[in-house]
Amino acid sequence: MREASFDDLDGIADLTAGRSGVEVEKLPPWDQSEVPANPGDRRLFIVESDGAVVGFGRVARLEIPSLPSGWYLAGAVIDADHATSELGHVLTRKRLDWIGERAPEAFSCADSDDSASIIRHAELGFDEVANPGLKGNALLYRISLPLKPAFKSRR
Repeated sequence: MREASFDDLDGIADLTAGRSGVEVEKLPPWDQSEVPANPGDRRLFIVESDGAVVGFGRVARLEIPSLPSGWYLAGAVIDADHATSELGHVLTRKRLDWIGERAPEAFSCADSDDSASIIRHAELGFDEVANPGLKGNALLYRISLPLKPAFKSRR
């Protein structure tokens, strides 16, 4: 697992198209500000298997008036053939470790109807945070960093 490079964008597009059912040519252009050549407030991490991108996840530093300012886990996609593996947990730990080198906490959002996401947040050690700035079924979560060693070795 590593930070994405420009060379990974085609593989990420293929994975995104496969998961969304949209042809690669019809996807919007990839936001290249997430790759390391453009340092800033966003990063993109990938997971490879046999040289192919099989997962990716984002982090973003958000400054939105209705939310706490800070680093957020900003979504992850794992190839369906690898969905039952540990890749999702590994990808999340990598992103949290990366944020932990820059900040004392991280945030994440989930839909209150997504029981799997709620369970994953609890397993990771996130605490739900009351936030009247979120709309609809959105829940806000916070975790202190760096991660505790027990979490890192659990999976």
